[in-house]
Amino acid sequence: ENITIYDLDTTNLPANDSGVYTVTPIIITYYYKRQNAGDVTATYVDVDTNTALHTPEVQSGARKLGLPYDTDQKVFNYYELITVPTNKSGNFESGNILVEYKYRRKDAGNVRVRHLDAITNAPLAPEEFLDGSRKLGLNYTTQAKTAAQLPNYELFGGIPANANGVYTAGSDIIVTYLYQRENAGNVIATY
Repeated sequence: ENITIYDLDTTNLPANDSGVYTVTPIIITYYYKRQNAGDVTATYVDVDTNTALHTPEVQSGARKLGLPYDTDQKVFNYYELITVPTNKSGNFESGNILVEYKYRRKDAGNVRVRHLDAITNAPLAPEEFLDGSRKLGLNYTTQAKTAAQLPNYELFGGIPANANGVYTAGSDIIVTYLYQRENAGNVIATY
């Protein structure tokens, strides 16, 4: 018989497929193998950077034409799934099937960098703003102002502990650099 999506197993043909009728029943058995299908590949990608978040998962289509398949939706730290593919589940077909899960990095709080006079707390430069959009879990770095950027001032108390770090969820991270006015020579008036 010709059976849709199946091929006759020619390596296992019955020896009694022709012969003479007998008094006892004769059973002739033909074996078939399901036809091969294309593979199903599930990918997990950051839509902004087009980088893979996980190695692609491949389900072989060998002897699976017409059978159902299902792919796994995954959870990644700092990411949210933005599209569930319509072909996440289905049936194996003659061609390959690509199932694309698309993720986007979550938003983090911003980083605000302040440069203040250590005595008066007056701002010595405009506040710097590092946007936390789609940066949750990524590193940030800040820098103190140089002598050329803040003439007559020097860093006071060292580099803040949070000068470099990781973007976090929630409220903004405030990095405060303190400076003090440099010493000058004395003024001596004589009469």
